[in-house]
Amino acid sequence: MAVEKHEYLMADEFYETRSIGTRARSDKYCEHCGNKIKKGTPHEMAHFYPEFNSYALHKECVEPFMASLRTEEDNDDED
Repeated sequence: MAVEKHEYLMADEFYETRSIGTRARSDKYCEHCGNKIKKGTPHEMAHFYPEFNSYALHKECVEPFMASLRTEEDNDDED
């Protein structure tokens, strides 16, 4: 089954994921599934170069999110 690729995030710009425990101070939305991550819920933050933007992810969404990141090959296929 083909993985639906992310609209714009590139695999080669991925920097790291950081685990966020219960100290989260506000609700966020998961970049992968779009559902709410409630304040105080443990989750992950994926960080990307070059601006060090970060995106919230449910713990169970990290693996499929990483698989959805675009590559140069994906961009070439669209041309």
